[in-house]
Amino acid sequence: MDYKQCLEEAKRVIEADIEYDVPFEVKSLFPLHEWESWSKGERTTFGRLFSKEVTDGKVKSVVKYGTGKSRHNLYIEVKK
Repeated sequence: MDYKQCLEEAKRVIEADIEYDVPFEVKSLFPLHEWESWSKGERTTFGRLFSKEVTDGKVKSVVKYGTGKSRHNLYIEVKK
């Protein structure tokens, strides 16, 4: 799995499709069939990578928002 390519795709989706001030989970950045085709380990690894990129400020205008009811991280795109 090419995590770098997946991260770039996630950034493109955020810029094009995610609304400001609306919380989202990482899995919502990919088509459901694609996300579910990844193994649990791949999803977990990508989620950790995405979280670190957000924390390090490498995903423009996105901040951690908290956790959802399933304890998955939520993110939000903010205007800068």
